[in-house]
Amino acid sequence: MEGARQKGTAQELKEVLKPVASGNVKPRRLPDWITSFEEYTSAFPSPQLFKKWGAIATIAMALERKCWIKTNIGDLYPNLYILCLAPPGVGKTIISSTIQEFLGELPDHLALS
Repeated sequence: MEGARQKGTAQELKEVLKPVASGNVKPRRLPDWITSFEEYTSAFPSPQLFKKWGAIATIAMALERKCWIKTNIGDLYPNLYILCLAPPGVGKTIISSTIQEFLGELPDHLALS
């Protein structure tokens, strides 16, 4: 089957996990990204639900196509389609602008336009 990938060997998995096993993993800067984003945006007039989904969207956009699951028919990339629907002036733009600011800080990231 074209595009099919074989399962990784135990040795390949050990190589991937070597930095974790050796302790060469950078410590977390934030205990919880979503909660930290909500706290960062706590003064915004946006609904709490928009803040939570803004945090989730930021994670998804930062991952781009750098995260996937190997299947027997090829790589499977996660997709999120998030809509924040509300009347004007509720706080949709301020959340999306904050997301753009965060993503703009990432090297080699395609910023939203």
